[in-house]
Amino acid sequence: LGDRERIETVIGLIQARLSHQPVVVCSAHAGMTDLLLEGARRAAAGEADLAPIEDRERGLLRDLGLEPTLVDDELERLRKMFEGLALLGELTPRSLDLVAACGERMSVKAVAALLRLRGTPATAVQADEAGLLTDSRHPRATPLPQAYANLQEALTGLEGVPVVTGFIGRDEEGNVTTLGRSGSDFTATIVGRALSADEVQIW
Repeated sequence: LGDRERIETVIGLIQARLSHQPVVVCSAHAGMTDLLLEGARRAAAGEADLAPIEDRERGLLRDLGLEPTLVDDELERLRKMFEGLALLGELTPRSLDLVAACGERMSVKAVAALLRLRGTPATAVQADEAGLLTDSRHPRATPLPQAYANLQEALTGLEGVPVVTGFIGRDEEGNVTTLGRSGSDFTATIVGRALSADEVQIW
């Protein structure tokens, strides 16, 4: 999901499979997780600079013909997190997970918005808010058994194609967790099991 061409390809793959009632799980835009983690490290060292992340994300939205303001909430949340890290001067696995999760949050909003722009109803879904419950091992969390029933309930009956964040979950205390690198593929299999899907395709 690194550029307009790749994202347009994804839209085509989804639209070609609408008769199968697809549920889509998206990773962050290529390179975004690295940008976020590097930004967090710099913030903890006293240099809270959101510009590289903001420029990349808003530029991609413009390339897609979407409103650059689409991710204002996520960028403002990141800005506050970076300022907090700069004040504290330290970076924990828990805070790294919180920052890293923003890449997937922005990505699903872009994909769902582009699907709607192309005439396909779609809903962006935050997996952690939809019940992907995990243990508290930052940054390699494991889903808990109740996650499957939670996701099944949350994803059934949504309008259009659900576009779900990969990589992120939430522990029983409400802390954001991540499933480790390649966690979006892992999330796809979790969602597939939750929905008793006939097939999980990894692209």
